[in-house]
Order: sequence, then C-alpha cells, then structure tokens
Amino acid sequence: YESLYMYCDEALRGNVKDAAGLSDKQGLTIKSIQSLLAAMRLGSETARQFFPRLLQLVGQNAFITKEFRAQAAEVPAWMFLGWLSQMVAVLDKAESEAVQGITL
Repeated sequence: YESLYMYCDEALRGNVKDAAGLSDKQGLTIKSIQSLLAAMRLGSETARQFFPRLLQLVGQNAFITKEFRAQAAEVPAWMFLGWLSQMVAVLDKAESEAVQGITL
C-alpha cells in the first residue's frame, strides 16, 4: 500500500515520466487516500509519517472528504496521535469535516 501511495502522490505532483493514463487527478487522489490509510490500518509506521500530505490533499480536493472519513474510520486512533496538533489546526478550514471524526 505504501508503494502505491508514493507512486500516486508522485504522479499527482507531476513527477512521474511517461504517466500515460494517469491524467485522472481525481482517481489518483482517491487512490492515494485509500492506499495510505490502508497502510496505516495495517500498522505501518512509515505510512503514518505521510499523513499530513493527506490533510493537504483533503484541503485541496473537497470531493474526497467522504472517502477520507470512511477510510480513516478503519484506522486505529493511536495512529493519528502524532498529528493531533495538525488536525486541530485545520478545524476552522475546509478540511475540518474530514478530521472531525478523528479529533472528536
């Protein structure tokens, strides 16, 4: 899952050469959310370090809020503890709807 997330994220940033068929930014964003949160659900410490990028993606793409909430609900709460201050900081922003289920 981590490798898939990293590939999708690089494609979203435009760093993947010959990315034929990867022009679907919405699909790549959703796959990034799904794969990183799946890795976190399985206890990956490495995946946990990329969580702030998901907050950034949610802030930039409101359409993924529902998917983020659904996937995050399956992740053990302790995986988010290191990022609590970042989640509290976005409670007054667009991405607040995505993190409310985690922070409350």
